[in-house]
Amino acid sequence: MRRRRYPRWALAPLIALPLLLLATCVPGKGIVDRDLARRANAALTKTSVPGVTARFSWGRGVLTGPEDQRDTALVVVAALVSKKDRYKLRYVADGSVTPTTTTTTTAPSSTTAAARATTTIAGAPAPTTTPTTAVAVTTSTATTATPAPPTTTIAAAGVSVDASGDVTGSTITLTGRVATAAQKTAIVNAATAAFGAARVVDQLTVAGAAAAPGTDEAVTRYAALLGQLGPRLSAGRATIKDTAIVVTGTGFNAGAVTEMNAAVQAANGGGVTATGSLQAAQVGAADLQAQLASLLGRSGINFAPDSADIDAASTAVLDTAAASIVALPSVKVAIKGFTDNAGAASANQVLSQRRAEAVLTYLVGKGVSAGQLTAQGFGPAQPIADNSTPEGRAANRRIEFAVTGS
Repeated sequence: MRRRRYPRWALAPLIALPLLLLATCVPGKGIVDRDLARRANAALTKTSVPGVTARFSWGRGVLTGPEDQRDTALVVVAALVSKKDRYKLRYVADGSVTPTTTTTTTAPSSTTAAARATTTIAGAPAPTTTPTTAVAVTTSTATTATPAPPTTTIAAAGVSVDASGDVTGSTITLTGRVATAAQKTAIVNAATAAFGAARVVDQLTVAGAAAAPGTDEAVTRYAALLGQLGPRLSAGRATIKDTAIVVTGTGFNAGAVTEMNAAVQAANGGGVTATGSLQAAQVGAADLQAQLASLLGRSGINFAPDSADIDAASTAVLDTAAASIVALPSVKVAIKGFTDNAGAASANQVLSQRRAEAVLTYLVGKGVSAGQLTAQGFGPAQPIADNSTPEGRAANRRIEFAVTGS
């Protein structure tokens, strides 16, 4: 049987199709590169990463900028690059070498570009060549190749923590940056427990990226320390920078400073260093009222529902108050109890009296002379907030101290 022959022109579509696909894909890849570069540079500007520019070409992204912006810039840009894009990111520090007109070259050292790491997105294909940062400039045709930098992953660098809690009066203000939402939650919850939700000003920002090694443990210890400082630090600041914690300021009294120093020492370990520089406030009879108002204005003195049983978390507040009153044996302090308006007014008056007397008994047990103290319950009288809301009723259920004189 004679084999059928096809005309040569019939093979043209089979040859033209791959060429057409190649012609359309190449420009399309360029569009993707340019769009990614545009978004990356916009993100760098928005997150205030100065002097860094990004460009992308055929599966590679090169960031150029100051050495001290390396980690932050890589994290910001990596967040824009999905795994399916399979881009390899690399950071090139500019301005690290001064151009010369000689033909000599500088050998890399631990402080040169040879020691700088190239960051790679997980899952990216290995490139055929690796660009390097020049360590010298020559004007002749002779050049010396520098060793290729080592490769690490972005997760190994992570985002650092730089935050602080500033205590003024009854308020703590949280500022700075953490890496993850979990780190922020730990800090805010600890501050809320120590100062009360209404007394926490939360200005922390979250980078939304992997945390730098060791910072999760450091934040855990920092949060625990904030809880210890609430009933003891009259004014001051607690900072955390990566794995270093520093506490400075003034304690309500000498006993509070001793307890804070112990809490700072306990925060050391697990790769975390904690130091403190604290002093005791010098409080006279005229200053005691303001100090006690600041102390009780934080988390307050709380009780079990419909009970005069003092909440365990409130004992630290009363311990600090007792130490300040003991230091001034000539003053007299009136303990006043108040309730909200829920229920019968007569029952509330009795409950407020029992709570005021429970506080008096606790203070006497901590060394305060019974002759310095009086206790009186006022029930729902003298509200300081709206009893029609849960928050208002909670504020009205309170203990107040009134320094009546010496």
